[in-house]
Amino acid sequence: MPNVLLTAVCLFSMMLRGKEAIALFPGFFWLKVFMLGISFYYVHTFRKKEYFYYHNLGWSKSRLWWMALGFDFGLFLIASLSLSIIFRNV
Repeated sequence: MPNVLLTAVCLFSMMLRGKEAIALFPGFFWLKVFMLGISFYYVHTFRKKEYFYYHNLGWSKSRLWWMALGFDFGLFLIASLSLSIIFRNV
């Protein structure tokens, strides 16, 4: 959930900046990568027992993480690039 909130904050601030938003993208990109790493560490360290539910469904830890992180980061990239294309044409 915190990563989705971070994505929303980044996109909102990029919308407010308009054409200057392209300059903000590298900083938001690395902030997003850093926060995904912190989320992985937190869940992997402090929430180990919650993996059993997904293991019983037949999902491995790596599959679960690739899907979750890939979806979140993919959503961020698609939304950011869409905003940059929109503001480039304005």
